[in-house]
Amino acid sequence: MKKNILLFLFALISGFTYAQQCTTPFPYAPLNGSNVSTLTPMLCYNWGSANLLYVIIYVATDSMFSNTIYFQSVPFPQGCHTLPSGLLINNSWYWWKLKGTCSSGTYSSGVYKFFTSVTRIFSISTKATEIFSLGQNYPNPFNPVTNLEFGIAKLGFVSLKVFDVLGKEVVKLVNEKLSPGVYESEFDGSSLSNGIYFYKLEAGDFIETKRMILLK
Repeated sequence: MKKNILLFLFALISGFTYAQQCTTPFPYAPLNGSNVSTLTPMLCYNWGSANLLYVIIYVATDSMFSNTIYFQSVPFPQGCHTLPSGLLINNSWYWWKLKGTCSSGTYSSGVYKFFTSVTRIFSISTKATEIFSLGQNYPNPFNPVTNLEFGIAKLGFVSLKVFDVLGKEVVKLVNEKLSPGVYESEFDGSSLSNGIYFYKLEAGDFIETKRMILLK
């Protein structure tokens, strides 16, 4: 009897001794607080410990994860996971985190976030225009999608941004070098509240701002 008790205690102690501690997994892409240009982004992370059994990815629409819209267990050694289509909407913030499990317990990463900013820009005409221009959006008021037309007179870097009434940037619609021509960019206000918004075109020395109304 005494021998059995000693063997049991030895096995118990051995179990605690050899239970390997795990290092918390951590995300590294997309960068925390950055924009993603797709609605099916790839979430990448380091496992932290090779002895993790699996990692669970959580995605939510708030930092407290009270509205978790996705969770998925991924096996070792997978280090990136692509979110499925139909899950995310454009111009929205999302928060994600990881939980890794090994023989010694469960370990959680910090909370990271990203913003979906999918830009649709179409070239209407490649015919050179003599002046820079920014047209009135159409339709206006809009619900929830509208089109912004602008003309570029010469090759150069072009920025087209949307702001709320407080001057806070909502989204970058265009942020690239464009050739001369006439373009159209689509703006989706699905995740925004009703109200007045401003869009601003900057191209070289040309700067112009116009107003639009989102009315759902």
